[in-house]
Amino acid sequence: MPFFTWLKNLFIPCNDNNFRPKILEGKYLIYILLLACFLRLTTFVFFWQLPNTSFFADISRTILIDSLNQERTGLKLATLKENILLNQSALLKAQDMMANGYFSHTSPSGITPWYWFSKVGYNYKAAGENLGIGFVDSAALHQAWNDSPSHQANLLSNNYKDIGIAFVEGNFNGSPTTIVVQHFGTQKIIPAVKPKPATITVKPGTTSSQATANLSLNLATTASSVAGEASYLVISATSGLASLTTTTANPETKKSFWAGILKFLVKDYNSLTQKIVLIFLVINITALILNIVIKIFVQHYDLILKATLISIALILLIAISPKEIIALIQPYAKIF
Repeated sequence: MPFFTWLKNLFIPCNDNNFRPKILEGKYLIYILLLACFLRLTTFVFFWQLPNTSFFADISRTILIDSLNQERTGLKLATLKENILLNQSALLKAQDMMANGYFSHTSPSGITPWYWFSKVGYNYKAAGENLGIGFVDSAALHQAWNDSPSHQANLLSNNYKDIGIAFVEGNFNGSPTTIVVQHFGTQKIIPAVKPKPATITVKPGTTSSQATANLSLNLATTASSVAGEASYLVISATSGLASLTTTTANPETKKSFWAGILKFLVKDYNSLTQKIVLIFLVINITALILNIVIKIFVQHYDLILKATLISIALILLIAISPKEIIALIQPYAKIF
């Protein structure tokens, strides 16, 4: 059967299909509805289960930072750099809130946010904190912070250069939820102290390898760590003479394939399934309209009823977001 003839029988009421288009007469619409239900159900499952995966915090952190930096770039503001120490301070704060059952910048015992900055060794000259609880979607959380003038002031401040974010999921006051802490900061600039040249006295008869070993033992404690970077002690010896050099490396972390998949599921999968179901809806409504108007005096009300009910079902699948359903299950979502 030629393709166009098949397409005509599928959508157009005519003598060849007894004025009952195959897409309405057969099981096509049922298959479409089942596929649409499957796609939307998997979206719900992903939103429910992804917070329990080890990658979720990293992916959500990336989404929040990317969203913020895109916004700052659009406003001609400098982007913020993710800082390992601020990730750690945010994590400690989130864990403390979860463990002690409070949601506030200051703990019941009087611990302020700045305590956590100092605890991890972040020597700040400017610092800020945003809090969120009960959110199941990073975009919704970012928008909630943006809608609050005090939180937006942190997001768009020129006083900050660094950012750190932590997610902690647990039982908060009897209900499972997720606490998010966002830390901002700028470190004080500490003048670098130029190290004195390392010297070593080599006794006559000492080989270069022995001199290197002795220097390594004596200077092992001079290796230092810089925030977010690693310092390496490099010792070389030639003809009985040894020298000490320090080089700093900041290796670029490669994103794994699975991390990319999870980021897609967290950020874009829900929108993609909505668009696919919308296409199904357009196909269904198109078939229904063609069935009604082409042979206005030849109507099959059973087909019209079936197509109408399936259209309503598809509309509901598009309108009902898994994020909203899960948000109803959560006791509350708020920022501070």
